[in-house]
Amino acid sequence: MGPALGVKAWGLSPSIQMGTVHVRKAKVEDASAIAFVHVRSWQVAYRGHMPDEFLDGLDVEKRTHMWRELTRDPSKIILVAEDREGNIVGFSALGPSRDADANPNTAEVGAIYVHPEKWEKGIGRALLSASLDQVRKREFDQVTLSGIGSKPTSTLVLRIVRICPGRRHEG
Repeated sequence: MGPALGVKAWGLSPSIQMGTVHVRKAKVEDASAIAFVHVRSWQVAYRGHMPDEFLDGLDVEKRTHMWRELTRDPSKIILVAEDREGNIVGFSALGPSRDADANPNTAEVGAIYVHPEKWEKGIGRALLSASLDQVRKREFDQVTLSGIGSKPTSTLVLRIVRICPGRRHEG
């Protein structure tokens, strides 16, 4: 999946209030807004990397059902970032690692998505920080990042590696 990073050595702030966004645990009622951000960010981030027909066919209603189920799953932690007006502008999803060879104390950040109009404003960083806070609270001792490998994913991974030099290893 992604690089495994030791959590305890990171020293990142666990703050959930960063700049102009507030990060909180998602509620079932947030599913449609999460789905909208998910679909819209895929359509922009993966255009040119995936077929246009696939991206244009992404369905917010289907994703809403998926996110409704995920917000109810006690093994998943879904966080949302809200702007000052209370609009959901990003989300993250984490839970136990899906890697077959991962130890049971390994978490996985399976998604961090930000609405394309809100990119480059620190929202992804706020979601990652809040996600890592949840990893610590749940007493995981490692975390992996999964991603498709597009530019936005690669940029996030590179920023994390800069924050944690010498702490990265392939998992």
